[in-house]
Amino acid sequence: MNESENRNSEELKDLKNLPKEMQTPLFLENKIVQQLKSEGMINNRNTFNTWLPRIAVAIVLFGLGYFFNSFTESKATTTNLKKDRYVLLLHQDENFGKGEAVNVAEYAQWFNIVKNEYPQALGERLLRNIQWAGKENSQSDWISGFFLIEAESDQEALEIAQSNPHIKYGGSIELRKIASGAPSPTPLSLTTRGVKIRVTDMDKAIEFYNEIIGFPIKDRSKYPNLVELENKGMKFWLQKVDEVREIQYGVESRTSLSIQTNNLDSIYAVYKEKGLNVLTDVQENGVGHSIPVRDPSGNVFSILEQDKYPVPRFKEPRIYNMGIVIPSIDGARPFYTKKLGFEVRSENFLPDNLPLNHTDKSFAIILHKKEVGPAGVLDLKTAQTNVVFEVDNLKKVKKQIEDLDIETIKTNPNQIAFKGPYGNIFEIIEKRK
Repeated sequence: MNESENRNSEELKDLKNLPKEMQTPLFLENKIVQQLKSEGMINNRNTFNTWLPRIAVAIVLFGLGYFFNSFTESKATTTNLKKDRYVLLLHQDENFGKGEAVNVAEYAQWFNIVKNEYPQALGERLLRNIQWAGKENSQSDWISGFFLIEAESDQEALEIAQSNPHIKYGGSIELRKIASGAPSPTPLSLTTRGVKIRVTDMDKAIEFYNEIIGFPIKDRSKYPNLVELENKGMKFWLQKVDEVREIQYGVESRTSLSIQTNNLDSIYAVYKEKGLNVLTDVQENGVGHSIPVRDPSGNVFSILEQDKYPVPRFKEPRIYNMGIVIPSIDGARPFYTKKLGFEVRSENFLPDNLPLNHTDKSFAIILHKKEVGPAGVLDLKTAQTNVVFEVDNLKKVKKQIEDLDIETIKTNPNQIAFKGPYGNIFEIIEKRK
């Protein structure tokens, strides 16, 4: 609970001017004042002054465990917030207590106040006969005790820790949230909607992807900021940005777009004749052969022919798949399965490749392991390629992303942009009703 939500600066000054024996930890002051306000008993400056002596008495009674029972029972039944558990590790060194003699009774008094609010609280003093199993820790301080508490927020836990008398005697308190017992957040449920290529010159991009690569234009109503190209299945957008950035092919993690053709040799010859920036000669891969191509804005994609597993001729070009080039499959797998909610399609598809399905078993994306470093893209202002996912309810997904501790870089009512474990940026949009 944030102090500023409960009291203005004048109210805080009044509380701090209470007699010392009537002062109590900030987290309890917050709770009492908030409760009085919610009951309509203090709602302006004058009524706060009138109630100040009674607040002081309430604080003292609260410390003895009487306040909620005698003052109001309604709040006890309506306040049922989720509580997390925390451990307070009390550190000290040779200088501890030299400025002021330690009064052990203060610790007991503090603990009684906390335990009256959170009955599950525990605390123990630790002796200094330290024994080490494994490597010895050479730190000059040691842990002299601990408390196990509950709190309704990280802020409240910090306020509880800051109110412990250990600090005034020269010690420090390490505050750690306990992970065990908390249910794992629910993974997202995403559908791969398409790919967005960010370009710096929309006219050059249209010429490149439409006239040379061959994708028809589907919608240019938002030109020059956004143009949609025709592709069967996945959506394909070009979006204008301001900054050119050449992806460091073979050096950094990146989003991998593969465009399929019926005859790579003929396409390769045409591209070379037209002066396209083809980065390497024809390369062999798990399903056939491909070439990497750089567009006028610095983006890199692949043209692929699936000749190891022949397919019927099709109208080209078309998007074959999208993937992420990463330095480690093991390092990426938990993010894409436990957080984004994809399922592993096959463990034995190809060496150093992990295809992922949606929950309905349809193909989503593929992870490619290469000897690369993290992605160099920091935001959405530069040229880059992004996989775009789709969800039914963007507002609900925003809360899930927070619970899953996924790093977001842009959030608005129509879009969420977030980063993967190696810096790749993804977008989420809401499905049109």
